[in-house]
Amino acid sequence: MKEYDSTHILDSYYYFKYYDCKEPEKMSPWQPMETAPRDGTKIDLLYPYPRNRMIDAFWDHNMMWVTREPKWRVDEETNELILLPEKEWDWVTYSGMEPLCWMPCPEMPEGISFKYFEEDNSL
Repeated sequence: MKEYDSTHILDSYYYFKYYDCKEPEKMSPWQPMETAPRDGTKIDLLYPYPRNRMIDAFWDHNMMWVTREPKWRVDEETNELILLPEKEWDWVTYSGMEPLCWMPCPEMPEGISFKYFEEDNSL
């Protein structure tokens, strides 16, 4: 059994371990915060318990990590939930708490889509 220098991070449900080693297949996608992009790129962050994971987070102009929380509405004709445009979503941040590590956002699985609300700009 090989020994690795490692950092352990306890999330409320998951135990993550990322390795400082030269075997990419053993590497976790979680990376140290010092390497996180601060150019508006969306990433996933892991915070200490009880905050957990923040998905699609980005570094904003106020020098903090933020994300947008989706908002939905019910289509009155079909009774389906419709995702509102991102500009109408709520801003979320965990003030006073620093993330432990970050990873690139995973790809959306093939075949999954959302019905988005389409604004009527003809008025």
